[in-house]
Amino acid sequence: MFKRFTNSLIRFKNHLKASQVKHPVVYTILGGTAIVLLWKGIWDTADAIPFLDGPVLIIISLSVLLISGLFFSFFAGERNLISNIKTEERLTKETEKEVRIEKETLEEVKKKLEHIDKDLHSQNRSEN
Repeated sequence: MFKRFTNSLIRFKNHLKASQVKHPVVYTILGGTAIVLLWKGIWDTADAIPFLDGPVLIIISLSVLLISGLFFSFFAGERNLISNIKTEERLTKETEKEVRIEKETLEEVKKKLEHIDKDLHSQNRSEN
């Protein structure tokens, strides 16, 4: 019985996904409304509990946000985090470029040293 219920939920979910693709505006309006109603419900619930005043709410919310790590990501913004990641990628690419240039330079130096070594060996043979 549980398996049949699970299968029916999966079919319903697949049907919803297909309709979301066909009607994205309706899906967006429905999702936006659900989010607003969720926050209204949370707000009304907080109003119904007498000890949840300003300072208590600030302490509770700051604690949850700090513990979960959401405080910094929300207030610092994803833009800053993405900017830092892009900067790191740029530095990595610049470092890779520098390493590639240094490798090419070292290969040139190695070729020159090999040429000098050959010249020295040929001079030593001619002197002997």
